[in-house]
Amino acid sequence: MFVVQKTVAVLFVVVQWSGLKHALPANVHLLTLEQWDSGTILLRLEHFYARDEDPMLSKPAIVQLKVCVKFCYL
Repeated sequence: MFVVQKTVAVLFVVVQWSGLKHALPANVHLLTLEQWDSGTILLRLEHFYARDEDPMLSKPAIVQLKVCVKFCYL
């Protein structure tokens, strides 16, 4: 009885890119980053903690886009 073994090499490539120079606050999520045309993007951020859900993370957040976003010319 012959047993044939076949070895298959699988290569996984993870491509990751971030348009952020700095991390967003812990209570802010990047909801949408979409190119609309050659000079316009849609950037939507979301504060995802409800009022009184967490003693610290439910507080308002400030995001300075000029500091955080790599590709925006504001």
